[in-house]
Amino acid sequence: MAKCGWKANGMSGCEIHRRSWLRLSVGIAAGPALFAQEADIRVDVRLVRVLATVKDGAGSLIGDLSRQDFAVLDNGVDQKIAVFERRTEQPLSVSLLVDTSGSTAKDLKYEVDSVTRFLHALFAEGNPEDRVSLYSFNYEVVQQSSFTRSENGLERKLRQLHGEAGTALYDAIYLAARELEKRQGRKVMLIVTDGGDTVSAKDYHAALNAAQLADAVIYP
Repeated sequence: MAKCGWKANGMSGCEIHRRSWLRLSVGIAAGPALFAQEADIRVDVRLVRVLATVKDGAGSLIGDLSRQDFAVLDNGVDQKIAVFERRTEQPLSVSLLVDTSGSTAKDLKYEVDSVTRFLHALFAEGNPEDRVSLYSFNYEVVQQSSFTRSENGLERKLRQLHGEAGTALYDAIYLAARELEKRQGRKVMLIVTDGGDTVSAKDYHAALNAAQLADAVIYP
């Protein structure tokens, strides 16, 4: 888990909490079964990945930063940045999670309109290899579409959604993350929801761990 904040020069600094990253690294190396165990395991972590998105004071993205613009701290100790990569040229995998619980029924049309505009912008301006998968969630999670570039197909699925029952938010994040974990390149989870979880079998920590294992950035 990285704790990031702004410096006076507008750059982002990240403080890595070692225990969380140790658990994450062990999960990657040894598989989800070991990751789920509660026992503390001491290992030497030689490389930890930290994802960062930097914006200026107006909220615009800054994409021309170099290794020298960043500092990574572990318990206040400056760490060497061994690998520095800009990933904007890599294909983007987006998991769209749309809340269709009963409380969204009156707003679902506006949610769908917004997501449709997002899809149009993504496919018109993004990488030709970008792909989107679609999930709906209420009392259950339904994968409406696997990863695709079919804007019309995704929109048709979106227009068929209707509001019903509870909110399995954590289950949706968990299941979408498991699929994202298999993807290459940049990975994003976009969640359209109006509230908290009510009926999931998975809890918050299971959902968060799955998203971390998938290297997914979540935009709620």
